[in-house]
Amino acid sequence: MTPRLGAANRTRMDRWLSFNGWFVFAFLYLPIFVVMLFSFSGASNVGIWGGFSLRWYERMFGNAQLLNALENSLVVALWSTIVATIFGTAAALALDRYRKWISRGAFDAILYLPVIIPDVTMAVMLLLWFTQIGLPLGRPSIMLAHIAFNISFVAIVVRSRLA
Repeated sequence: MTPRLGAANRTRMDRWLSFNGWFVFAFLYLPIFVVMLFSFSGASNVGIWGGFSLRWYERMFGNAQLLNALENSLVVALWSTIVATIFGTAAALALDRYRKWISRGAFDAILYLPVIIPDVTMAVMLLLWFTQIGLPLGRPSIMLAHIAFNISFVAIVVRSRLA
């Protein structure tokens, strides 16, 4: 049997846990805040504050290649999210409805593969497969890769809510 902590030990432990929590929070988010702050600097050097300026944002929004990349990212994100949500929800509902299905274990294993396999490994695997079947590389192949990756996460979350 473990001894119970006294009130003084509990408050000390609470303070220690609170301090550690705030330390980890600051450790993770302070660099992001500093980068955001220095993005408004007018200086050409990264570590030197050159006064408040929107110069870099003007250059960013004036760069057509960067805006094209942003558009591609948003289109891929939107459509892959919509399609993965539809198919992932359908997969979760099917697995929930047919619980005693004979091949359910194999389907579960295939469903969890994108969660288990590292992202880079799956990306290389899909790239090799797309080139093997002759699918042209571009926005459609990137969408298919994102959909294949995201279906599993949608199905897992929906299945947990159905349980």
